[in-house]
Amino acid sequence: MTELIRIGLDDPTLTPDIKVIQAWEVAATVADRFADGRVFLVGDAAKVTPPTGGMGGNTAIGDGYDIAWKLADVLAGVAGPGLLDSYQAERQPYAEQVVIRSLHNAKERMMPTLDLSDIPEPLDYLALGFGFRCRSGAVIVDDDDPALAEDPTMPTGRPGFRAPHVSVVGGDTGMSTVDLFGSGWVLLAGDVEWQGATVDLPVRCYRLGADLSDPTGRLADAYGIGAVGASLVRPDGVVAWRTATLPTDPAGTLAGVLDRVLARAA
Repeated sequence: MTELIRIGLDDPTLTPDIKVIQAWEVAATVADRFADGRVFLVGDAAKVTPPTGGMGGNTAIGDGYDIAWKLADVLAGVAGPGLLDSYQAERQPYAEQVVIRSLHNAKERMMPTLDLSDIPEPLDYLALGFGFRCRSGAVIVDDDDPALAEDPTMPTGRPGFRAPHVSVVGGDTGMSTVDLFGSGWVLLAGDVEWQGATVDLPVRCYRLGADLSDPTGRLADAYGIGAVGASLVRPDGVVAWRTATLPTDPAGTLAGVLDRVLARAA
């Protein structure tokens, strides 16, 4: 071990103080349950994956962020406790895909004899990292596409996927739409009636043409909301719901959507 440390640090005279040497096993497992009562498994407590690809840390951060905003909404009384059921529904399938991708990386890079004949083909690296779709009660999916992920370089703005980046201007400040997310629920809207619909609801509304200008003219198409629709984005930047039309009762529609995705009706 001393020789290996000297080689790694390029110092042939180094005398390290070795405290302990322990065995470590490359493994690939995913927990059967990510939640049990008041206990939630996050990061490496929820899955064990080969280090090839370096996705374990990113996945742990994603787990933590997912359960954090949901716990915050439940504890604040904004959401019903059923919202917490969406944690496992969204993060367990993701963990499984991370393990699959890491196993294939291990075979390609370190363990050519590894038998992966019973392991599915992995998702594209970028699609897994940035284009994976959330499917749970906290998302109202509006299509029947069974794909696990989409190409993140060509985002669709569909519910379950990350809200797309579009360059906008708020006041006199240029920014990305992504800068609007991260501290609460956000509604990107095309019609003025949506602003009144957010009264008494835990949602910040940004109306195109008033609160935000769209110099590239891309926002309505990127989010699939047309000229009068709206896109509801969760605190983690994932689209929860969208519409391209203005309903007869925007306030009632938005309240009903929030009751569903926040498990408030139950």
